[in-house]
Amino acid sequence: TRGTGSGVRYEGTVVCVKETFGFVRPDADDVEATADIFMHRVDVDFTPRLDDRVSFELAMFRKRPKAVDVRLLASPAAARGAPRAAD
Repeated sequence: TRGTGSGVRYEGTVVCVKETFGFVRPDADDVEATADIFMHRVDVDFTPRLDDRVSFELAMFRKRPKAVDVRLLASPAAARGAPRAAD
C-alpha cells in the first residue's frame, strides 16, 4: 500500500518494529501529531530497527496519517557496531 506523500519531509525516531510494519515518533517540532505514525514495510527501503532516525513524508491511509518514502538518517545500533541485516 505504497502511498503518495505530501512532498514535505519530516524527521522522527522508529519506536516500534514488527515484521511488516512499525511506528515512527515524529520530532515534536516537525509534526503536530497526537500519536506515533504508522509505517508499512513497503514504504521503507532499509530494514528498520528501534531508535533508527528517519525522515519521511506523510500520506493518509484509512483516514489516519502514514509515513511514506521513509529514509534512514542514522542508526544508533549500527554506530555501536551491531550488524544490520542485508536490505
